[in-house]
Amino acid sequence: MAPIEPDLYNANFRPISLFSGYIVLASSLTYLITRRVLYRAYTSIPPSQATRHRQHDRQRHVRIFAGLTVLSLGVACYQLFSLLSLSYKVWAHERGEALPIGLWGRGGLFGGDEGQGLALGRWFHDTDLLRETWEIAIEKSRRFWWTQQLWLGAAAWSVFLGIEGQRRNIPYLWAFMTLALTVSLSFTQNLFFLALLWTPLPLSDDTASPPLLKKVRIAPKTPSVRKVTKVVHNAAAKTEGLIIRTRNQLSSYATYHLPSKPSDWTPYPIVHILLLLPTVILIFLLPFASSTPSFPTIIILTHFALVPPLYPHLLPTAFGSTHSSSLSTHHSYLPLFRFVALTVFLLHLKQTSIALLDNEPGSHYHRHSLMFFYQDEERSKLERTASAASRVLAAMNDHPSVSKVAWDVILCGASCILWAAVRGLDAEAMLENVGWMGGNAVSLLKAMPEATASGAKGKNKESFKIPQITRKTLSNSRDDSSEEEAFAPDGGVGKAHGRDGASDMSTEIGGEEDVAEDWEAGALAWGLTAVGGLGIGSVGVMGGEVGGR
Repeated sequence: MAPIEPDLYNANFRPISLFSGYIVLASSLTYLITRRVLYRAYTSIPPSQATRHRQHDRQRHVRIFAGLTVLSLGVACYQLFSLLSLSYKVWAHERGEALPIGLWGRGGLFGGDEGQGLALGRWFHDTDLLRETWEIAIEKSRRFWWTQQLWLGAAAWSVFLGIEGQRRNIPYLWAFMTLALTVSLSFTQNLFFLALLWTPLPLSDDTASPPLLKKVRIAPKTPSVRKVTKVVHNAAAKTEGLIIRTRNQLSSYATYHLPSKPSDWTPYPIVHILLLLPTVILIFLLPFASSTPSFPTIIILTHFALVPPLYPHLLPTAFGSTHSSSLSTHHSYLPLFRFVALTVFLLHLKQTSIALLDNEPGSHYHRHSLMFFYQDEERSKLERTASAASRVLAAMNDHPSVSKVAWDVILCGASCILWAAVRGLDAEAMLENVGWMGGNAVSLLKAMPEATASGAKGKNKESFKIPQITRKTLSNSRDDSSEEEAFAPDGGVGKAHGRDGASDMSTEIGGEEDVAEDWEAGALAWGLTAVGGLGIGSVGVMGGEVGGR
């Protein structure tokens, strides 16, 4: 066999093609979600959900999470560029390759004959980007403290994606999963939050979807332009027809081999837990697998943490049950969220302890003084712990690989905190989903207002009563509505007092459009995230959204 010419490795065609394909994939998924999910949900809002106060609140919340979406995308792109740039610079330094000096002129990237080009082909051939990126983010305990939070937060979000996507009949959940792997978790999570804001009611299956290719009428002036336009239109029509036929064939195949299940069908909690357990084990093994031949395999298998949205389509009907009411459906997920909370907290506690111990300074340090060149001083345990914690938090600046992960964690946490605040999530529902650590806290929250009210005057006692509701509603803050109208006797949220009135269906699925902002819920979400990391914060917020109806 003839040897491969070295010039083939010097060509930049392969890395540029793969990077262009990556951009095309991410852009296509974003367009698919924006066009087929967000736009469809926006145009499908019923009149009963389009009252004045609902529209005002929805628009304000959409602006918040749209801003977070753009911010997450910008940070992800910047960190990715920094990562690839640093990787190439390290490779060039190790092999004595010259680097471009600026963009134009002598030695510049686009300097023509006098410029300095990039050897992307050899860099891509010599570098394993997947392994290099994740090994750097895992090889030290303070770095893995950030990376583990991202994986645990992704596991909690994937469960939430499957539950809410099935309940609201949101299509293309696989696109959200793939986009989270392609771009960033925070970017995709905020896109899904936008989809939830625009789907107060489940999307109907017969809602007309916009065409993939928009038809534009063009009035050509010459026969040649008319001929070219006809060819382009025919090719576009054939492409769209091929896409539709392929989609119908895949849908028919899936319907035959994977029969559809009712929207109130859920897997048994033990089934969901057993399927999530391998992911938890793989996340636990990540730091031990670093610098071993099995590391790339474990990294790839860990990505199955985002598979739960496909369970209703892949699992047999015998692996789950159909519920008679939405309340029983929501309560069936409580053991699952508690299992996720327990495993997430134990893993976070383990990694926090290891990171603090590994980065704890010595018990003594040398301090300069006027009398002696140095003087021996003893650090207190609190000072040593604070110093170790600062080193762990500062690890996000060690390398762009760690920065990308850390900023993703921070933005995901900020999104969850804001979601809890703008949705007015109930504290009891949030703590109930991490109930193994929140049972006493729930009792304390109930007892504090009663104790405060007992020392107040009689006319002020009513203001300290806690209505038996799942979340705060707008009705209790409006002057023209009473408490009896705002809340149902059984603890459910009553109908809205909008211009057109709320439908019974909105009450059935939780009446989430009747909620009011509650920044105390945001503070609780912040506390859960600070104590238990992104995983616990996500479980509390997303579990509160699912079960707090």
